[in-house]
Amino acid sequence: MNKVVKFCFLSTLISIIMALIPTFNAFDQLLILTYNASAENKNHPPVRFKMPEGESQGSPNKRSDTGTRGECPPLEPPLTALVPINSPILTSTKYPTFWFYVPYPEIQGLEAKFLFNAKPPRKKQDKVYRVQFLLENTPGIIRVTLPETVSPLEIDRQYSWAFAVICDPKDSSQNITVSGEVRRKSISELESELGAAALGRDRAIIYAANGFWLDSLTSLAEMRLAKPQDETVKTDWEDLLGAEAVKLDEFSDKPIVDCCTVE
Repeated sequence: MNKVVKFCFLSTLISIIMALIPTFNAFDQLLILTYNASAENKNHPPVRFKMPEGESQGSPNKRSDTGTRGECPPLEPPLTALVPINSPILTSTKYPTFWFYVPYPEIQGLEAKFLFNAKPPRKKQDKVYRVQFLLENTPGIIRVTLPETVSPLEIDRQYSWAFAVICDPKDSSQNITVSGEVRRKSISELESELGAAALGRDRAIIYAANGFWLDSLTSLAEMRLAKPQDETVKTDWEDLLGAEAVKLDEFSDKPIVDCCTVE
């Protein structure tokens, strides 16, 4: 009788152990997945843009414009400057790059112009930078970079910019226009951190965390162009444009196009 009881007990115990094996395997797999996800997060921290600390929030940027004017039909999404909702817009570079979403197709043959100038009080050497060019390969996101033929941006000085699509060459009041201000700020406090950044992505993260919008945007835009199929870069781009202070999520899937011939 004892042998029968022992046999039944062992059989039951074996059955319980066999039943638990898949559970242990599933638990082990869960631990592995959790560890991998944690390691992935450490290797690829998200790009988080924060408005610069210690800076008073300025007025809203005029970052979009639409309507039926001249040869420009109302399109959605409209002409949009890829900038935060409010100023200040910061950069660390002497010759920053600005990014705009242009909805008008190339076939329309429209032209655009970009204006850049120092805010008052002005100095003798200050000159208005003005350039006009044909929109090519649009719709899409285009770039305009200040050339080195103009005076470099001075640290802690405010500048104004405007980008307009010319809808009626004979009437500038019909232009579709976006505009705002930008200020160059020193990165001396970040030099050691930026110097240790091994990858362009690391630099973009540092710029974003410290409020340097144009630097972070340009870094990631260039990475998008270089690695259009890279999922990490794609996610970084979406995170940056979707930041609370920016809310430009709808443009994360828009192509960055090679435009334009700026002389």
